[in-house]
Amino acid sequence: MNVFLVKDSVTVQEMVSQSTLALSAAGIAQPRLDAEILLAEIFGGRREDVYIQSDRVLNAEEVARYAHWIERRLAREPVATILGRREFWSLNFKVNSEVLIPRPETEGVIERLLALRDESRHRPQPNILDLCTGSGILAVVAAREIPASRVFAVDISAPALQVARENAQAHLVADRLVFFEGDLFEGWEAPECRELDFILCNPPYIESRLLPQLQPEIRDHEPALALDGGPDGLEFFKRIIPTAAERLRPGGFIIMEMGPEQAPAVTELMASQPALENIVVTRDYSGRDRVISARRASLG
Repeated sequence: MNVFLVKDSVTVQEMVSQSTLALSAAGIAQPRLDAEILLAEIFGGRREDVYIQSDRVLNAEEVARYAHWIERRLAREPVATILGRREFWSLNFKVNSEVLIPRPETEGVIERLLALRDESRHRPQPNILDLCTGSGILAVVAAREIPASRVFAVDISAPALQVARENAQAHLVADRLVFFEGDLFEGWEAPECRELDFILCNPPYIESRLLPQLQPEIRDHEPALALDGGPDGLEFFKRIIPTAAERLRPGGFIIMEMGPEQAPAVTELMASQPALENIVVTRDYSGRDRVISARRASLG
């Protein structure tokens, strides 16, 4: 973005206008929004200051810093990884290229968790397992929302677990989270995870053949490990659901995010387990099937 440097001075308004044009020409979906969010970081993250201080002249250090961010965005790096954080459940979480960037739709898993906690009778200190934890958003929010809970978080990626640990520390729940590096239920062990109250999971669920067609922000800057759900997108559901039915205590629940078109297939997978009942699909705020839950049947 050397266009910022051809003048002796450049104002906030001029910088936003120039970067918006550049981002638009590069095919960025929301060029003005991205330009403003990145510039707002110069003001400590306050987007309104972009308007309040529109005539302010930025110094050379601020221009260079912003220009570097715009260059990264032009290369289709997501705003979240440029800034190193993303909001989820009204909390800021650290993110980088080793983890999936949190999506608003995933909040539906937490909403379902809290609804089931309130609707059903559970132990006052529930054991919660978060599979494919990534940046740890589900584990951290579950620990914050259910303070008496004991939360276990598993991921196959050591770099992702490091991000999750940092998020747990940042949100003051590290003392109630236990992290394991493993492949779903394999490669780790905890006695408490033989009788779980809740299993949460946002698994990889994109069909392998579709990965090259994803937006560059996703395809080139988020880990394929967190996206690739196998040939039919259902590989992880097929692996998780049968074992989850064994690991839940009677009356416990499994809650999973899924692709909007996968509800019939995932419902069938859950229904094939005699130990699972009360299968419920809930929709996201766009009206699309997004979260599925099932209850471990009571004994007898």
